[in-house]
Amino acid sequence: MEKNMAFTLPEGIVLSKEFTQEDLRLGLAILLHARGDISIGKAAEISGLRYRDYWDRLVALDLPVIRYTEEMWEQDLRYLNRKKEDKAN
Repeated sequence: MEKNMAFTLPEGIVLSKEFTQEDLRLGLAILLHARGDISIGKAAEISGLRYRDYWDRLVALDLPVIRYTEEMWEQDLRYLNRKKEDKAN
């Protein structure tokens, strides 16, 4: 299902450049992806870019491509430690 959205900037806001619809779609995709609301695939779809092009754009903007939380790190570390213990026994 598609949704159309529109908004108006408050008076007095001066932008350094004109933003295209593509710029705004990319910005929204990046925000939703960074917050963890959507996957990288959905973000690419929202941005209107192919998956690889969206990935490359994130890299070019020096933004994280994948989300790897401290909790994920700890989970991986526990798994590796268990494997190491199993191998030692």
